[in-house]
Amino acid sequence: RKPGSMRGIFKSGVFRTALGCVLALACLAWVFHDTKWSDFARSVAALRWHWVVLAIVLEMTSFVWQGYRWRLLLKPLGPVRLLRTTQAVYCGLGVGYIVPMGFGEVTRAYFISGWMSKPLVAVLPSIALERLFDAVWLAVGIGVTAIAVRLPRNIDRAADIFGGIVLALAGLVVFLSTRKRREGGTPPHGGVWRGRLG
Repeated sequence: RKPGSMRGIFKSGVFRTALGCVLALACLAWVFHDTKWSDFARSVAALRWHWVVLAIVLEMTSFVWQGYRWRLLLKPLGPVRLLRTTQAVYCGLGVGYIVPMGFGEVTRAYFISGWMSKPLVAVLPSIALERLFDAVWLAVGIGVTAIAVRLPRNIDRAADIFGGIVLALAGLVVFLSTRKRREGGTPPHGGVWRGRLG
C-alpha cells in the first residue's frame, strides 16, 4: 500500500472505533483475568434483577441530568446538543476512574471544546461552576444533617467553615456576573466566561 493510503486508514473513524473496542476488550480481559467463573455465576444468579435494572436507569438518568445542567452552563459559548454533553460526561467519568486528580474533568472539557469549536480555557469555567453548585448542595445537606443530628464539635465546626467558604464563593460569582452585565458589552469569541468572571 502507498504511505498516503495507510495514513488515511489510521485517521479513519472505523479504525479509531476498532482500536477503542480492542483496548476496551483488553481492559475487560485484565479485569476478569483472575475471576473464578463458578463463583461469579452463582453471584449473578443470586441478583435481584429488578433492582439492578432500576439502579442502571437511575445511574444513566443522573448522567443525562448532569449533561443537561452542563448544557445550560455552556449556553454563553453557543449551542450544544444534550447528547454531546452527556457523551462528554461519560468520557470524563471513564478517564476519572483510571487517572486521578481531575483528569476526567479536563477530558470532558476537551471533547466539548472540540465539538463546539471553542478553546479549552473557555469551557473549563463552566465545570468550575458545576462544582460550585455541587458544593452548595453539599453544604445544604450538611446543614440539614447538623440540624437533625447532633454532630461532634470538630465536625460541626468544619461544616460551618465549609459552608462559609461555599457561601462566599457563590456570592463572589453572583457579584462578578451581575457587575459585568451592568457594564454591558459582549466579550470577544472564546472569552465569554473570562469576560463574565474576570
